[in-house]
Parts: sequence; C-alpha cells; structure tokens
Amino acid sequence: MKMVRLRLKLLRLSTFIIALIFVQQAFGQKLTKTAEYTLTDKPVAASIDRTGNIYFGYGNGDVTKYSQKGELLYTFSPPKRFNITLLESWLGLKTFVYSAPYQEYYFLDRFMNSSERYSVSATSGLDFSGLATIENDRTLWSFNTTTQTLSKQDLIINEVIFENRLNLILNVDELNPTFIRAYQNLIFIADPNYGIAVFDNLGSYLETIPAKGVAFFSFYKDQLIYHTDGKLTLKHIYNQQKKEVKTDLSFGFVLMENNQLFGVTANKLQVFSITY
Repeated sequence: MKMVRLRLKLLRLSTFIIALIFVQQAFGQKLTKTAEYTLTDKPVAASIDRTGNIYFGYGNGDVTKYSQKGELLYTFSPPKRFNITLLESWLGLKTFVYSAPYQEYYFLDRFMNSSERYSVSATSGLDFSGLATIENDRTLWSFNTTTQTLSKQDLIINEVIFENRLNLILNVDELNPTFIRAYQNLIFIADPNYGIAVFDNLGSYLETIPAKGVAFFSFYKDQLIYHTDGKLTLKHIYNQQKKEVKTDLSFGFVLMENNQLFGVTANKLQVFSITY
C-alpha cells in the first residue's frame, strides 16, 4: 500500500514537472518586429498561398496580392460591386473569393484574372445564407445559418454529397460562424461564442477547440494559428500541443510562413520573426 502511494506521488510530481516545463516553453516564444508595410486600405479578408504571397480583400470588392516583402504585385477590381467575406488562396493556382451578402463566389488565377461568378444556392438547390469555402477544384464546403447545416458539394457533378445539422450535433441553439476553412482533410469552423469546431472530410464532428472570441484563424504546417485575449496561439492540430506568445497588439488577421508572422492592424501589415 505504501509502495502504491509512493508511486502515485511520484507520478503526480512528474506530471507537474512536465506541465511546468510545457508552460515555460509555451510562453518562451518571442515576437520580434522586422518590417511594417502600408496596405491600400483596411482589409476585410486575408489569405496566404503556398509560396508565401499574401492576399487581401477590401470593402469595395478589390483584391490585392502582396509579396512577403510588402511589394504590391497585382490588384483586381471587380466590374460589379462584390462585398468580400472570405478568401482562400492555398489551392495554389486559384484564389477563391466569396461574398456572404451575395451568396456567390468566383476564382482568380495567379495573374488576378477572374472567372465568372457562381451561386452557392444554384449548386445546393436550396435557399442559402452563410459561409462557403473551397477544399479543392471540385469540392465546396458551406454552412447555412438558416438551416444550421454543414454541406459538402461536388462542383463537377453539381450535387450536394451530404448535409449535417450542426446545432444538433454540437448541442447549441444557433451557430453564427465568422470563418470556415478546409485544411488537411479537416474542416474548421469558428464561432466567437463557442470556439472552433473541427470535422473530418465526411462531416463527422471531432472536437471543439475552446477558443472563444476568435473570428479568424490560419495554418502553418500542422499548426492552427489564432489571436485572442492578448496572445497568439499556435496549436498542433494532431498532437494537441499548444504554444502561446503574449502580445499587446491586436491583430485582425494573422498569417504565417517560414517562421515569419504576418499580422494586420487597420491598414498596416506588420512582419515578425518568431523565436522558439
């Protein structure tokens, strides 16, 4: 009996030491500002592609493409007004541009030439109001706030593959997501009131990350990145390890590439190096 108690005490002590080391490592990160650039306006949407180019959407419908050095590479101005809600440039050769007010989306090529506009409702065959994002060339994910359903749509055959009622799955009255993204065969949906809900590519619920107040997030390799409550969080999406960096800055958007953090405040793009 004494031996069992001793083992329990040693186990608790080792657990405490590991937790203490982890906390010290988590807050041992440091941001060092290396550059700041002025954007054409205050962005309402942001994304980064696989080569590190950064895209911003604005209230007037314009989309700009910047290099990591703050060089304005291209600007696209739509012929008709288009209130941008979400950008997704991770596909590589295409940038997905979505407007919630219009429930429409279009694509930009790498030279910022646009496709025609497509209606989410036309694909789903249902009245739609909510968010949408692209997973690949043929798969569109959408969340309908009216019906509270997460849908996966095949754009080639123009059919809905499946729908799930998320408010019933998550046991909440109503979801009002601000951001949705498909990444590494997972779907992430942020609702500032509840956190970030995670689903597999079949729409099955996996977990909710308790990150209330998060309106936007991004990814770097296997890490989920978001900023809230005066700290930047980098959370590994598979092993659940989390690193946090305290900061007195308030970022509207945070993106990361090659250990460089790109934070947006108003119309300023600030660049930081991160030391581990």
